[in-house]
Amino acid sequence: MKIRVEIDNEVKETEVVIRAAEQTNDIKKLYENILRKIINKKIKLFQGATEFYISSASILFLKMMTELLMHTQRTIYLRRI
Repeated sequence: MKIRVEIDNEVKETEVVIRAAEQTNDIKKLYENILRKIINKKIKLFQGATEFYISSASILFLKMMTELLMHTQRTIYLRRI
């Protein structure tokens, strides 16, 4: 297995590509581990002046009005952009 990292200042969003001849258990595990890291990422959100760090997995949906609102099961947070 080879791993390659390319640094490009023009890239706006990091992309991870897994290229393989077939889908093996090792490939599945690698994909699941990467996905778990992404899903469990904390996002800084606000309610008024109070900052909250919310797991991205708890976000149910987003709504863009004059601001970006992120809805969880219990509450709504503001994402400052």
